[in-house]
Amino acid sequence: MEENDEMNNNLITERPVLKSIPEEDREFIFSEFSDAKITKCLYDEEPMTDINRN
Repeated sequence: MEENDEMNNNLITERPVLKSIPEEDREFIFSEFSDAKITKCLYDEEPMTDINRN
């Protein structure tokens, strides 16, 4: 039972609800994923370098 809620891009299933990241959290998330120490341990990718890149 999957449904894409077009109004807020949330993914709703029988158990979890995965919500879109709010615009107001954008800078915080970028600061975390652009930190080399955090990405080395938790993300296994190169740190983000551009907040506007998807």
